[in-house]
Amino acid sequence: VANRAQRCLRASVRWPKPARSHFEEELSSLVETAYLLRSPKNAQRLFEAMRRSLANEVEPSSVEELRREFGLDPEG
Repeated sequence: VANRAQRCLRASVRWPKPARSHFEEELSSLVETAYLLRSPKNAQRLFEAMRRSLANEVEPSSVEELRREFGLDPEG
């Protein structure tokens, strides 16, 4: 996957900058997802989280709430 992604990125250099930027972001996201899904345990957790989200079993959290919850709040 990574080699194919690199070839696509090199080919995208000829595209206009806004299209190239969007393409690179999307491709990067797909490569990261493919990497995470390689582990069966990770894939199971991700699919279960997606199922719970689609079933509205969990309340959405803001980025600020998640930072506080995990101790990543820059203000302490």
